[in-house]
Amino acid sequence: MSQTSSGVHVGKYSQALLCSIAVALSSLTFAAPSKGTSRPILDYCANISTGQIHPVTSGSCSSDERSLGLGKLVPHPQRPQQLDPQLAARFNAARTVGASHGYTVEIRSGWRSVNHQQHLFNAAVTKYGSVQAAAKWVLPPKDSMHTFGLAIDVKYSGNIRSASFWFQKYSAHFGLCRRYQNEWWHYEPLVSPGQPCPALESSATRSLHN
Repeated sequence: MSQTSSGVHVGKYSQALLCSIAVALSSLTFAAPSKGTSRPILDYCANISTGQIHPVTSGSCSSDERSLGLGKLVPHPQRPQQLDPQLAARFNAARTVGASHGYTVEIRSGWRSVNHQQHLFNAAVTKYGSVQAAAKWVLPPKDSMHTFGLAIDVKYSGNIRSASFWFQKYSAHFGLCRRYQNEWWHYEPLVSPGQPCPALESSATRSLHN
C-alpha cells in the first residue's frame, strides 16, 4: 500500500477484449467435490504447472501441487520473514493461468519488515499531514497485513489494460481479493478459492487501530 492513487483505470472495453476475457475465464476450471459426498473441504490445491485448482476432502496436496489454504488466511502470532506460502501459492496459480493467456501479472510489493513499513508510514504522514490521512494509503506496521506476509501489491506488464481487467475480475477464483476502493493494486487472501469477495472498503483507514 505504498503506491500513489494513479494507476490502471478499468473502464469500458472493446468487444474483442471482452471476448478474450470470456475465453480466459472458460479455462479457469475449478473441480468441485463429487456429488453425493458431504465430506468437508480440508484444503485447496493448485497444480504448479497449470494453476488448476481443486478442493481436498481427504489427504493433502500432491508433490506437483501447492496448498492454497482454506478461507481467509490469518496472521500467525509471530511475524514472518517472507510472504505467507499459501498466499504465494494463490498468486502463483493466478500468474500461471494469466500467463497462459498472455497476461503478465507480478508482485510489486509483498512481505515488508516492520522497519520498512514504519518508514513508509512516516513518509506518508509527512506527505499527507496526519496519521488519519496517511492511513488511507499506508498503515503503520501493527495494522498492515504486509508485515504479516498476507498482502500483495500487484503490477501488470505487456498489455496492461487487459491484464489488469482479467486479474481484478477473476482474482477471487484464486482466493485473492482487492480490499480497498482507492487502491486498485492491493490484494489480500480474504476468501477460499472460488468464493465471492467481500465488498470493497473505501480505504484502509478503518483498519487503523488506535
